[in-house]
Amino acid sequence: MHVQNKSMTVVTNGNLEAIAELKKTAARTAALVCVDGAADSLKKCGLIPDVLIGDFDSIEPETKEELEQHGVMLESYPPEKDFTDTELALKYCANHGAKTVYLFGALGSRLDHSLANILLCVKAKEWGLHLIIVTGTGRAQIVDKRLQLSGHKGDMLSLLPLSPAVHGVTLRGLKYPLDNATMKLGASLGVSNEFIEESAIIEVKSGYLLAIHTPKTTRQP
Repeated sequence: MHVQNKSMTVVTNGNLEAIAELKKTAARTAALVCVDGAADSLKKCGLIPDVLIGDFDSIEPETKEELEQHGVMLESYPPEKDFTDTELALKYCANHGAKTVYLFGALGSRLDHSLANILLCVKAKEWGLHLIIVTGTGRAQIVDKRLQLSGHKGDMLSLLPLSPAVHGVTLRGLKYPLDNATMKLGASLGVSNEFIEESAIIEVKSGYLLAIHTPKTTRQP
């Protein structure tokens, strides 16, 4: 498989939200890659993945059998390995020509897996992938140079450093602008900024920022 439109959808075994957006995204990307037990959730949504990846310790046996009957490609790995199933799925996307990956189900009840999936944004960037984490309330993605986000006035945008220091941070179209600022890991300076225009521009000279865009319509009251 080689990706022609350079984008793939990955579903991992966390809280699967934004089902309508998942279906739209899966329909317009080149492949739907499923991580292990997430296949049970896809089954409930009426979706069949193109590829199933993992050690298959959490998928229901009957689901796995049904997918095999549908001709779904299976990539099996041993339970004892140095990578999570989600990382293996992203590596699969990189190896098959993807440039953008939409990741659903990245967050869940296990804090370690949730944090590991967020930090995979950095590893994905090193592989040449732009990873966009999609949740029920918004999207998260890495900024290492320049990113323009479309939105609406009142949307929330939080920026969290994923490098020890992120230099040359410039923000436009937001309530709290910055001009060539430095943001340090662990500081909360970038939390809860707000769109004041229909788009926001984030520029970074060095380092990685995690941009979390929460549309006003999905914000909790």
